[in-house]
Amino acid sequence: LKPMSTASLKDKVPPHNAEAEQATLGALLLDWGAVTTVLSYLRPDRFYSYQNQVIFEAMLSLFNKGQTGDILSLTEELRSTGKLEAAGGVAYVSSLTDQVPTSSNVEYYAKIVREQSIRRELIKLSSNIISDAHNETKESRAVLEDAQKKIFALTDLDQTQNMVTMQELSTGTITVI
Repeated sequence: LKPMSTASLKDKVPPHNAEAEQATLGALLLDWGAVTTVLSYLRPDRFYSYQNQVIFEAMLSLFNKGQTGDILSLTEELRSTGKLEAAGGVAYVSSLTDQVPTSSNVEYYAKIVREQSIRRELIKLSSNIISDAHNETKESRAVLEDAQKKIFALTDLDQTQNMVTMQELSTGTITVI
């Protein structure tokens, strides 16, 4: 097995699954109560597509306000923040529910989105570690300790960055109830 060259790595598209991102967002529009389920897996920056990041951010804004998300309220939220075009416009937002037949698999889709995000972070981290290892001004021990810290932080990512405020949790729970 030959190692992949640096040039071929640069040409690769970062790991992502556009269909899972769209299915997650579409499922949330079909079943707004599922927002509480995906909060433990997703943040806006976990989406590879900037459009999907903007849409999920708007969904979280609606959720935090205690409003139910549907195509109309979501497009209005995006319009009011001036991000409707960045989100792909009304046509893209409306098409999200066409991407998923049912909302029952929303947790599965969200896990795929999270997995691809972690892979992108791992690639970025690995690239930084390689760069640091080539830097002759840094002691190898310092590079190793820094790498260990970064890997530990990535491993701990889900446990430290998936916390929600009590207000977010209670608002969403009351909406679901």
